[in-house]
Amino acid sequence: PFNTTTKVYTNQSSLPSKTMGRGVFVVKADTGALLRHFGSVDGLIDAVPSDLQVVKDSLSGIAKLAYVGDTGGNLWRLSFLGANDAVSASPSDWSAPKIATLGDPNDPEKDGAYARKFLYPPDVVNATVNGAKGYALMIGSGDREKPFDILVANRFYMVKDAGTGPSPAVSCQGNESSCNLRDVTSLGTAVDAADKGWLIKLLAGEKSTGR
Repeated sequence: PFNTTTKVYTNQSSLPSKTMGRGVFVVKADTGALLRHFGSVDGLIDAVPSDLQVVKDSLSGIAKLAYVGDTGGNLWRLSFLGANDAVSASPSDWSAPKIATLGDPNDPEKDGAYARKFLYPPDVVNATVNGAKGYALMIGSGDREKPFDILVANRFYMVKDAGTGPSPAVSCQGNESSCNLRDVTSLGTAVDAADKGWLIKLLAGEKSTGR
């Protein structure tokens, strides 16, 4: 419920166990047969409320990657690549590394000041990452179900990802006392090519509720 005096939303005392919406299913379009479920076995335990941002192979036009956020403030790369970074038809080759932790893993009830959520997919553009072709993901946090919330410290992010190989391991959790993203909230802040990305701190009550 929303307290009109304090302008704060209060969660119920204990959230129910999350059993739905936790993951991404890949199915055959013609039969509906399940090919792969990206979920808790991959570490994905928070709900995925949005569409995916799919990256296609430039030659074949087949999906090779997909990016998505979750309600825990995490960003994921779903990879459909196999040997030699070629698109693979074998689900056993597919993987889902978490590329960024931007919420608060220590807040399972999602009622604290750093309970950032991603309810929309990131925008993905080509970028140079570690001297090679990669991608820049741009996404903002915010909870559209709590439009009057002023508690959560929301952000707008740009995160770099090579698209192959290990995760860039971006971590900017909680109060950001340990953060490997550049804070560019102040106008004119320089960004280094070696940075894993950047963030902009939104003002109290500001949030991203669309693309």
